[in-house]
This record gives sequence, structure tokens and C-alpha cells, in this order.
Amino acid sequence: MNDVIILAVCKAFKGERTIYGAYHLLQGKKSAQTIQDGHFFSVLSYFGLFPTMKRNDMTKIVKRLTTEGYLQEIGEDRYLITEKGEKKRSLAIEETPLLLQLNGWLYGKLSLVFWQRLTLWIQTITHIQSGEKSFIPIIQERFVQAWVRHVLPKNHQTRDKALSNLHQELQALLIRYEPQYALFFVLQLTTDKKIGYTARQAAHICSITEKDAVIIHQALLHDLLKEIEARHRDFPILFRFIDQLEKGSGWTRSADQTSQLLEQGLTIKEIATKRKLKTSTIEDHIIELALQKPNFPVHDYISIELQEKIEALIQSKGELVKLRELKEALGDEVSYFMIRLALTRRKG
Repeated sequence: MNDVIILAVCKAFKGERTIYGAYHLLQGKKSAQTIQDGHFFSVLSYFGLFPTMKRNDMTKIVKRLTTEGYLQEIGEDRYLITEKGEKKRSLAIEETPLLLQLNGWLYGKLSLVFWQRLTLWIQTITHIQSGEKSFIPIIQERFVQAWVRHVLPKNHQTRDKALSNLHQELQALLIRYEPQYALFFVLQLTTDKKIGYTARQAAHICSITEKDAVIIHQALLHDLLKEIEARHRDFPILFRFIDQLEKGSGWTRSADQTSQLLEQGLTIKEIATKRKLKTSTIEDHIIELALQKPNFPVHDYISIELQEKIEALIQSKGELVKLRELKEALGDEVSYFMIRLALTRRKG
């Protein structure tokens, strides 16, 4: 499935970005360029899916996919998906529609903490209910352990009720999946009766390849989180595991500092001077903020009339039009920054 995801990103990029742009997206690099690319090419669902991938890994995979005829090189480090590659991608989605539920941008970090809280909570409450108060926690992160201690019901009756309710909520959610995926999820849970399997061990039992295990696990968690959020009244126990957690990856720290100065009324040039950064860097931060904040005051930098003019030009030239072509057509009337800012309101 790693191959399929890389093919999907290359398809979306249409040769406009290099494979290393895809690599940074899949690795979860929080740079202005990566975040913008993710929005503009609608591939943020794949953000951060391969956090441990190395640059050399990406190079090897792309070369192999090219040799096998799934990708075609059209320039230095730029590739297009071939007809054969599209068939491979489409077939994978058809066979595993769960892949469509991946949403690394919204749920990548959230899903990790949710899973840690859930598994440790289940391990803790089942051990306590069986009278075993001494056990080695499967999650070592102190902040997760502290959270579980804080939310764990204080007496036997309320713990028993909470455990029963959680079982019902998980059952209601997991029944929506094919049995192999539901079993794959449950096998990884640790109780007082058993130690949970690793994702790869559970995958072997469920006839899922080891290579696909990590992606399937993420897809399940992302889909569960979406359902829990949408129907939080139906899943009050599970919703507590994500309540007050920050959703999404947010903007970079540097952009956050720029945001604070903008709120103080400073101009782009004043911020650049104060922070000893290039004006273009501050403009990148503003693009980030506009992508993240639907109510960001874009009109402070580009009029509605110019936004409409840019949109009309895109409609006439087609969705694949490049920034350079837009700039040449619009002339000195607009800057690249203004065009990029207008584009945030197309994808936002």
C-alpha cells in the first residue's frame, strides 16, 4: 500500500512538484511549502503517513515504480503516473476502500494519542477490576499515564459500568468493518487476560500483509475518530479519549509568531524587520495562516475584485494552469503572493 499512496501523490502532483515534495508531505514535514502543496494538490490526507521514511527510501521506491512501468519520469525528479500505475492505484482502492478514510492532516497526531490513551485505559481498568493493581503499563509516556489516572473511575461499580459502555461503543463502531479489520483492531488491545499483539502480528492472523499493517491501522483509527467526532453523543466514553485534544497539525511555530505580530497591527515589512527575516518568508507565513483560518482577512492583501479576476483566469485556462502563467497574464497588477493568497480561498 505504500506504493499505492506514493502513486496517488504523484498523480495529484501531475509533475508540478518533485518526488521530494511528495517525500516531505508523507514524512510530515511542517514547512510552509509542504503545507501549501498539501492544500493546493488536495493530498493532505496523506500528510505524515510515513514519519520514519528516509529520503533514500523514496528515491529507491520511485525508481522501482518507474522500472515496473507505474511511473514515467518527465524531468529531474518529476514523475507522472502511467496508465498502468493508475490501474494499480484504482484496484487497490477498490479492494481496500478503507484507504479512502486516511486523513493524516486532521487525525495523524490525534490518532496516536487516542490509541495510547485507549489501550492503556483498557489495560489499567481490566487489571484493577480483576484485583491486579501491579502491572507493567504498555504505554510508557508519562503524560498518557497521567491522563489515564485522572479519568479512571474511582470505584468498582463505576469502573464496571464504564468498561461495559466502552465495549458497547467499540462494538457499534467495529461492526461497520469487514471482520478481518475488526479482529485486527481488537487483537492489538491489552487486558488483564492477554497482552495485545503488535500490528504486524495481528496482521498475520488477519491475512493482512505486514507492509500494509501500519497503513490499515492508521486508516481504521482515522475513520473511527471521524465517526466519534460526528456522533459524539452516541460515543460519550470514546469521545472523552479525544476531547480537548488539538486536531490537525496546525501551522509552523514561525508562522505562529508572525500571526501574533499581525494581530498587533504590524505590516509585512515591519514584521520582516522585527524578526530579521525576508519579506517573502513572512508572506509564506501569511499563506499558511490563510490556509488554516477560514476567517483570515485575505482582503487586507488582495481585493475581492482581483480575487474574482484570478478565478476567472483559472477557469479560462484550466485547473492545471501554473502560477507563472497567471502572473504573466495579470502583469504588474498582482504579485505572486497575491495570486497564492487568492488560491487559498479556492482550496480552503
